[in-house]
Amino acid sequence: MHRLDLSDGNRSIRATIQTSYALLEPGLQQRFRALAVFRADFDRAAAAALWHVAESVDAGLTLSRLVQLSSQERYHDAVQLRQRCVELARELYDNRALAQALDNLGMAYERLGDYQQALTHYVQAAELAETVRAQATLGTALGHIASMQPPLEDPAAALPHYARVLEMLRQHQDNPRLAKTLNHLGLVHERLRDYQQALTHYVQAVELAEDIGFQTTFNDALTHVAEMKRRLGDSAAAVPYYARTLAALRQRQDTAQLAQREDTTQLAWTVDYIGIAYEQMGEYAQALAHYVQAATLA
Repeated sequence: MHRLDLSDGNRSIRATIQTSYALLEPGLQQRFRALAVFRADFDRAAAAALWHVAESVDAGLTLSRLVQLSSQERYHDAVQLRQRCVELARELYDNRALAQALDNLGMAYERLGDYQQALTHYVQAAELAETVRAQATLGTALGHIASMQPPLEDPAAALPHYARVLEMLRQHQDNPRLAKTLNHLGLVHERLRDYQQALTHYVQAVELAEDIGFQTTFNDALTHVAEMKRRLGDSAAAVPYYARTLAALRQRQDTAQLAQREDTTQLAWTVDYIGIAYEQMGEYAQALAHYVQAATLA
């Protein structure tokens, strides 16, 4: 760890550390205060000796906790700063700057894990950028929407935003992002237990991703199609989709596109889902065979 320069130019860092310190449990506050004995850089082993803990990894966990809290505080600071940038752009009637500021504010919310607020600001940025023909900002905002985790805490509130995003993506023929967004929209409907609508969007994502050769989204959406068909009571129709997912995963494993452990875990889950489908169909021998195979892979 490096000691921080807390001169006048770094008072915001001091404020961040003070706020993070206040969030610590009393025992961690005591450990933090003890670090003041170091007058230069120090490592985990030195912290472990100071704190009288047996393993340097324990010291690493404590230090990581301090850094995590500081990072969270910085993200909160970033939200406040970027909100002010939005206000200034509005005061100056600079819509291009405002679109960029809204997109930046969305990023700050996304880093905080507030995906609903992130989506709201990304969509506002995209709509405004489209209006003022700020193509770079439009592309960036749409890219953020397609890449971010869909907000599932309040999925109903996300639906109007995604409807507008789909409209813009189709208008601009941005098919890779459209495929990803359709897959995300399926997740939102799935969280709402609207499995038929979720299936519709997953199928659209599969077809589009396959057409443009977007393999990652294709594989992900394909798995969702199989699961929705099974949940809707059509296990016989689900099995071929699971089989296609299994084939795609094995192909990726053969070409080493994924880490071996991650690939094997996904294979095990897919084989297990096939077993569930066969069990629901009353084909217990096939179900047992797939359960055994899944257990072997896990």
